[in-house]
Amino acid sequence: MPYHQIVGIANNLIVSDFDDIISNTIKKDRPKRGYSSLEDVFKMEFDKNKEMLNIAYLTENQIDFDTLETYLKSIFEKDKDALNIEHSRSDYRINLRRLIRIYDYLKGKEKTFD
Repeated sequence: MPYHQIVGIANNLIVSDFDDIISNTIKKDRPKRGYSSLEDVFKMEFDKNKEMLNIAYLTENQIDFDTLETYLKSIFEKDKDALNIEHSRSDYRINLRRLIRIYDYLKGKEKTFD
């Protein structure tokens, strides 16, 4: 693959703003959800897929990094193939990848402030 294509792909993966990770539909519907923390989402007792989707409705300031890290670790401890295309539904993988991108963004931001 040519260098300029690799750089172009890499640039698309770099996120400079939290809301770049979140779809316009989710951003538009945030006020309807009324969640203010990860704990609020967990209290709703959704199935894992719906839980991951609803976490995306939280704003950057509403997501506790350590809680999200523990949550993602628990997913992969229970199912190491959670992102395997043959193992899980596409919407599940999309929601999980979004949370991983949120985690990566917050981790990068946390390192900046250390």
